[in-house]
Amino acid sequence: MATVKGNGNTQIKQYEIFRCILLILGIILYYLHKLYIVINIPFINFLFGNISFYMISPVVPILLASAYAVAYFIENDKPLLLLLTIFDAFSFPYGTIFAVIFAFAIIYYTSPKLNRMQMMAMIIPLLIALPLAYYVSSPTPPSYTHPSVMVLCEQGGRGEYIIQLQDFPSPQSVEVQSVVIQEIQTLGGNIIDTTINPVNVILADIDSSKLPQLMSHEYVKAIYPNERIVRIFDTTQTLNDVKNLLNIQSVHSNGTGIVVAIVDTGINENIPQLKRGGKSAVIDKYEMYGDYVLPHGTEVACCIASQDPDYPGIAKGVDLLDVEVFHEDGIADVWSIIRGWSWVANWKLSHNRYVICSNSFGCPPTATSSEILRNALDNMVLKYGIPMVVASGNTGSQVMCPGDAKYAFTVGAVDKTNYIASFSSYGDEVDVVAYGVNINTFDDSGNLVTVSGTSFSTPIVAGCFALVAEKEKLPPLAMYDLFRTTAKDLGTPGFDKQYGYGLVDVVSAYSSATNQHIQRTSIEKTLTIALLPSTIVLAVVSTGRFRFGFGGGYYG
Repeated sequence: MATVKGNGNTQIKQYEIFRCILLILGIILYYLHKLYIVINIPFINFLFGNISFYMISPVVPILLASAYAVAYFIENDKPLLLLLTIFDAFSFPYGTIFAVIFAFAIIYYTSPKLNRMQMMAMIIPLLIALPLAYYVSSPTPPSYTHPSVMVLCEQGGRGEYIIQLQDFPSPQSVEVQSVVIQEIQTLGGNIIDTTINPVNVILADIDSSKLPQLMSHEYVKAIYPNERIVRIFDTTQTLNDVKNLLNIQSVHSNGTGIVVAIVDTGINENIPQLKRGGKSAVIDKYEMYGDYVLPHGTEVACCIASQDPDYPGIAKGVDLLDVEVFHEDGIADVWSIIRGWSWVANWKLSHNRYVICSNSFGCPPTATSSEILRNALDNMVLKYGIPMVVASGNTGSQVMCPGDAKYAFTVGAVDKTNYIASFSSYGDEVDVVAYGVNINTFDDSGNLVTVSGTSFSTPIVAGCFALVAEKEKLPPLAMYDLFRTTAKDLGTPGFDKQYGYGLVDVVSAYSSATNQHIQRTSIEKTLTIALLPSTIVLAVVSTGRFRFGFGGGYYG
C-alpha cells in the first residue's frame, strides 16, 4: 500500500479503489447478463442506458481497471485520474451508477456539510446538461431541398400537386390545413385528399400559374408535383433456401405478436400459403387501386409469412398489413405512397402494436418529388417509431429513393455465394445486404415461383427484424444499430458501398438483443451526460474534505 500525503490525496486513492473494483465487477456482471437497467423515461435513459465499452471488448475495462490500480501507487496521480475519468465516463451503466451513488455519499458524509451554494453548484449543471444532452443526441430529420415553384410554373396548365405545410402538433395541423384549403379553393384549386401524417400535406388539382401565390402563404412549406415515378423492384430467374443459409432454425422465435406492413401491389390473403390455423396471416388491409393488382405484393408477403412446410417464410408467426398503393402497371404516384404510410401510422396508433414496414419500391433520387418521400419516411421512424426497411433498388448504380432517406434501413442483394447481385444498387446509404437472387416464394395464385431483386432481400430483413422484435421490441434506431453491428462483414473490411455493414446475421442479432448486448453506432453522443457526474464527483473528492472510507474508516 502506497504512502500518501495529505487528506485530499487520500480521498483520491479511495476513489481509485472504488473505480477499480467497480470496473472488475462490471465485467463480471456484463458476462452474467445481470443488472441491466431500462427506464422508459428518455432523460433518465441517458444515465442508465445499455451502452458500454464492455460491448466493444472486455479488454477495455480490464485496461481501465489496471490503470486505476497503477494510479493508486502514483503520488501525483491527478492528471492520470482526470484522463481515466474521461474514458471511464463511457462505462455505462456501471460508471454512471457509481458516480451518482458516490455523489450522494459525498453530500452525506462530507464534514462540514455542503452549504446551499455548493449543493446548487452540483445539481444545476446536471439539470442543464440532462435535457441538453438529450436534445443533442435525439435524432432529427435532415433539411430538405424544396423544388422551385417558378420551375413548376413553367410546366403550364393544371396538374396534381402535393402541398406540404409547416410542422405543428396534431390539433393545430388540422386547423392549418383548413386555412390552406380555403386559400387553394380561392385560387381555383380542387382538393383531392389530405393527411397529417407522416407529413402534413394536401393533394390538390390547381393551375401551375397559381403556385407562386400559394407558396407565399405563411403555412405552406413546399410544393411538389404528384409524379407517377415509383416502381417496384423485381426480376424473375432459379432456387435456394434462405432460411438454411441464414441458419434461422437456431433462432427461437417466429415473429409472433409482431406486425409487418407490406406497402406494395396488394396481397391475395386467401392463398393456402398465407393461411394459419384456418385464418389468413393478413389481419387488415388498405386498398387504393384494387385488391391485388400484381403478384409482386403477394410474393413479398410470402417471403416473410409463408406457411408452406417446404418453403416457409422468414417469420411465420407475424401478422401482415396489406397496403395496396400501386396501379396495375406496377407504378405508383408519390401521393399514394404517402397515403399508404399514413394508413400504417394511423393503424399503429389505434392498435398499439409493434409495426415494421417493408418497402420494395423506389424512384430516381433526383426526381422533383423525391424529397417529400424522404421527409415522410424519416417522420415514420422518428414520430411514429416504425422501422422502415427499404430496398436499395435494382439499377446496379446509385441507391433509389426513399432508400436514400437518412432514417431508412436500406437493403441490397447478394446471391447464395454471398456475392453482390449485379442489379443491386449501391452507395453510402446501404445498411446491409440479404439474399435476393433466386428466391422461392408464391405468387397471387399460390404457385411456386422463383424471383430475384432487392424487392425480396428487403422482406427477408423485415422478417429478421420481426424475429428479434418478438423478444425485444427495440425502437427503430436501436434495431438498426443492432443489425448493422451484428452483420457478417463482406467485401472490403468494414463498411463499403456495395455490402454496407455486411450480410444480415439474424442469429447474432437475436443473441445480442436477448442478452441485452446492443451495440450502438453513435456511442459518443452520450459522453456529455456520462462525463458530467463523474467530473463533478472528482472535483469534490479532490477538495480533501471527504471522510468516507472502506470498513467504516473516516478521513477528515
